[in-house]
Amino acid sequence: MTSNAILVFEKQPFIHRSHGHEPFAALPWDDLDALFTAFVSDLLGNASKVAKTDVLFYKNPAMAVDEFLYQLGDRVTLCESNGASFSARVSHGVQDAFTRGYQRILVVLDNQPTLSPRIFGRLLDQLNYEHECLVVGPTTEGTYYLIGMKADQSEIFNVSGTDPLASPHELLRRLCRVPGELFLAPTRYLLDTGYNLERLYLELEATEMRDTSFPLRTYEMFKKFDRKYRTKYAAR
Repeated sequence: MTSNAILVFEKQPFIHRSHGHEPFAALPWDDLDALFTAFVSDLLGNASKVAKTDVLFYKNPAMAVDEFLYQLGDRVTLCESNGASFSARVSHGVQDAFTRGYQRILVVLDNQPTLSPRIFGRLLDQLNYEHECLVVGPTTEGTYYLIGMKADQSEIFNVSGTDPLASPHELLRRLCRVPGELFLAPTRYLLDTGYNLERLYLELEATEMRDTSFPLRTYEMFKKFDRKYRTKYAAR
């Protein structure tokens, strides 16, 4: 068994809809669900290409199984996801991964389809440099899209009074209490607003599709919305 693992969690699709004029703000639930399913599909596909690394997908038992999981076959290990909240499910996943014997893990907190095998590989390499360390991926919104660790730090995500994944300041306080070095990964943006979904679409429009890490399913879903709603966001 390899020493490395990437943990991915199924999440309920969500975007802020406070401003009706935002791109994708009026996207129906079924389409939003299909888009976020594409995010997970592309993310898992890229994670499964990282050398000497297993991928653990913690499926939300309340959500239906999508066909993309069958397409990935044995490249991804389907795991039980226990917990009443997302933080609790992440905490359980971290415990589970170290119980399985993994020594270095990357915990993906925001399912971003543009996280490439190269990015994952660099972050796992970073965990080799110090005996005790964390790798933290911050976002422009002040939260975190990924945390890497080489020891069971599941207590970071314990919901005891304050939910750490609902309170970035609380999560940062807990991260700073962990002994060892803390390394920052490149900053990214969350995919939880219409503007950021449009930003992702425009970036994909300008990206070389021949790259093997290109999130094709995500891109095809955006193009489908173009055809379905006759909206050309890329022309903005």
